[in-house]
Amino acid sequence: MFCPKCGHENEPDSKFCEKCGTSLSNLASPQKSKNTFTEKKSPSPPKNNDNALILVALVGLVVVLGLAAGYLLNLNFMEDTAENESSTQLSESSGFPVTEAPALASEISRYDGKISNIQYKGLNLDKNQCLYLMARSITLIDQGEKINIPIRNYAGPANPYGVLSSANVARVNYVDMASRTYIWMDNNGQAPNYTGIYTPGSPDLSSDLTFKLFMKVLTQYKNTGKLPATVFVS
Repeated sequence: MFCPKCGHENEPDSKFCEKCGTSLSNLASPQKSKNTFTEKKSPSPPKNNDNALILVALVGLVVVLGLAAGYLLNLNFMEDTAENESSTQLSESSGFPVTEAPALASEISRYDGKISNIQYKGLNLDKNQCLYLMARSITLIDQGEKINIPIRNYAGPANPYGVLSSANVARVNYVDMASRTYIWMDNNGQAPNYTGIYTPGSPDLSSDLTFKLFMKVLTQYKNTGKLPATVFVS
């Protein structure tokens, strides 16, 4: 250890300089500080979310089961309704309800009006009966009446004829045609050979085209709930 004053080299553990007597205690090597380690706190474990997850799963399960039950109930209701509707049978003695005419016309339209007879809810109706029922139903619907129409037998047209192959017929005209058609059939016991659109007795539409006209009127009524303003037939 060297004296800071005179530079004399002294023993390492000397407290004073051997030459000049200067205190050497301040020059003693400081004791190295011991390394200290700060204990790291381990992070707190995450909160347990198991209960929340179980609750969410249970709620989801209840919702799914509720939706499934609602779907099954609705399906059963629809099946029961369809079964009840299809099982409703009509009889000639009770007459034909006006409310059934649109559905009858819709059924006939599946064959584009080309039928000789048709089975409808227990009734076996020929084409002439269908013509009468549709014609009278259009008249009654226009008047807002709901009755049962008597079911009778009618002969077909003797000499069917018509000068028009197509026509666009307004409501006022087809309602008038329907009225004249069913009255003619009541009075003569057969379908007319033709029907005038604007003038009674004019050979405008043949019996077949008149049949298709009434079929289209009632089919559109079934789809919209209203008699159409005009109907095109060909």
